[in-house]
Amino acid sequence: MFKKYILALAIVCAAFVSCKDDKDEAPAPTTPVVEKKTSVLVINAISDNSSAVAFKLDADAIATVGADSYSAYVPVAEGSRKLKFSVNGSEKELPVTIEKDKYYTLIVYGTSENPAVTVVTDNITTAPPATNFSYRYINVFDSTVTKSVSAQAFYPSFNKWATQVGAHENIAFGQSSAFTNYPAGIDAEWRIIKAGTETTKGELSGAYNSDPREAANGVYTPTDKARGTAGQHFTYVIFGHGTTGSYKLIVHESQVIK
Repeated sequence: MFKKYILALAIVCAAFVSCKDDKDEAPAPTTPVVEKKTSVLVINAISDNSSAVAFKLDADAIATVGADSYSAYVPVAEGSRKLKFSVNGSEKELPVTIEKDKYYTLIVYGTSENPAVTVVTDNITTAPPATNFSYRYINVFDSTVTKSVSAQAFYPSFNKWATQVGAHENIAFGQSSAFTNYPAGIDAEWRIIKAGTETTKGELSGAYNSDPREAANGVYTPTDKARGTAGQHFTYVIFGHGTTGSYKLIVHESQVIK
């Protein structure tokens, strides 16, 4: 009888230890890892705000960007997201849709009361032709003269300014022109003018000369010359308020987080 009691006790203990081992070995629940295979660069061009703005995609903090400035590329998850930020004490939320394995520029512009966002795909993984760089313009010049602008280049051989036909013309407020190519290592002068035909377009504020159209409306001309590096992508972001223009140059390859 005593032997049977000991045997029964041993079986119960073994069962208890087995159950305990099973419980100890059960894997803890894990939080799915969200892959961040897309990258976004944010431009803060809210015209009536002079402070830095902290941007989030849904609950994910992405960048704090100064006024009239831009961030580096930040890895994020793709999908239909909400760009969230607070400006002048007001919480804002703008929808954006981004796809996997791409680079984007998010142009945040407008006013604190009515901000907007334009999502631009940056095709920076395709290199320009040999000995060339690619460049484009983004118009966030909140001008009192015009909301649509064109970019002109100076041609020394003709001693005149002209717009490249079909490129960098009629860039609407908050929008970007397409990338085009230019020989690297050559100083380039450019300016921003009111969109229109060559004979009717007025100029925007910044510098003046004897042209009566420019005397009436002005022209924004950067003080420095641009010299691109072969194989890289450049964006000239045209900021400004009222009649005063400014710009910042983005070298996209330098903004990619390695």
